[in-house]
Amino acid sequence: MNGLLPRLRFTVPETGTLDPRALFPVGGEGIALEIGFGAGEHLAAQAAAHPGLGFIGVEIFETGIAKLLTA
Repeated sequence: MNGLLPRLRFTVPETGTLDPRALFPVGGEGIALEIGFGAGEHLAAQAAAHPGLGFIGVEIFETGIAKLLTA
């Protein structure tokens, strides 16, 4: 959580809008959003199966976030 999460997380700006394409390398195939990813099994599997997509996962439970980071 202390090593990997700070490099991957982002904050939505209070004013203006967030361009999710700016979060990923240029030339990506698109963006996928998973809200409430639980322990992250599905999100991790999809990211592995589709390396050209940028994946954004939203989860409120810290244990789920920790499990996804270990995947």
